[in-house]
Amino acid sequence: GEIAGTDAFIPFDQIAAHLDELPKDKAAPIVLYCRSGRMSDIAAKELVSLGYTKVYDHLGGMIDWKNTGHEVIVK
Repeated sequence: GEIAGTDAFIPFDQIAAHLDELPKDKAAPIVLYCRSGRMSDIAAKELVSLGYTKVYDHLGGMIDWKNTGHEVIVK
């Protein structure tokens, strides 16, 4: 599934291989999520180490998103 408006789908352990899909402006906001929040936390740390300054991780991931009444798109 996914959250509406998602711009890119990058595996948490392949951030460096997909830099061309990330904003060139390292001050641009980036919101990360995964199913439970564990992998997006790892990805967030990687982005910060690469110099991105506005990295936000949705704690609890899509499980929390759905449990709080938000829609998850299933393809």
